[in-house]
Amino acid sequence: MWVFGETEMTYLAALPEPDARSRLASLFTFDVPAVFVTKGQQVAQYFLDEAASAGVPVLRCSVSTKEFYRRIKPFLELTMAPTTTLHGSLADVYGVGLLFVGDSGVGKSECVLDLVERGHRLVADDLVLASKQGNDVLIGVLFVVGSVLFLWESTSIVATWFFIAGSVQLNEENPTKEIR
Repeated sequence: MWVFGETEMTYLAALPEPDARSRLASLFTFDVPAVFVTKGQQVAQYFLDEAASAGVPVLRCSVSTKEFYRRIKPFLELTMAPTTTLHGSLADVYGVGLLFVGDSGVGKSECVLDLVERGHRLVADDLVLASKQGNDVLIGVLFVVGSVLFLWESTSIVATWFFIAGSVQLNEENPTKEIR
């Protein structure tokens, strides 16, 4: 993803059109999913032509470049974070997640059910989507597939930090794989 703010667009506008086309063509040789132009700036036709020939969509928004980055950063961090699914049960205990993992039939769900009976919240049972946020935060959420999500719209799905009660570890080399 590339973001063209006022500085980048002013630079391109100052170039003769053949030079601007050549530089854009060079940029578009890289595998880029989209180009965003901020501040509602006008986009020259040659810019759109070069992007179209490379198959790169050009999207324009009215917010400032700074505001665009402020809004897009959390989305990108969430969607690009290393994630994995874990077989276990996750509960929210006083705002901290407690993940129970282990072999089938050892009582993971029973442990979480006991916590729920004591007023804590069930986050996920059987399949937990774990995501690494930053260097030291793990987020666990309910793993839902397809239209099942609509069954949960009125329910608060808790995303929380969690401690692992079992034998799963995440390390720097392979932050999404289960290690025993």
